[in-house]
Amino acid sequence: MALSSALEALLDGREILDMKIRPELGPNIRTLHVARQERNGRHFIIFRITVSSVIDVLRILHDSIDLPRHIATGI
Repeated sequence: MALSSALEALLDGREILDMKIRPELGPNIRTLHVARQERNGRHFIIFRITVSSVIDVLRILHDSIDLPRHIATGI
């Protein structure tokens, strides 16, 4: 339930609450943890928003994972 709720939140585009910009993971990469707004969860959604406001979900990873290690540079 938390994962689907977080994916639905991506529809808010650039105004996503609790989103973090992650330049250390690559250009225009952002993350959203599914444990938000009093929901439980242990996953990150890794995504980017293109200039035409298209949201590309790149990965969904467990929060125990070392994100930089599992995100290919230049995504």
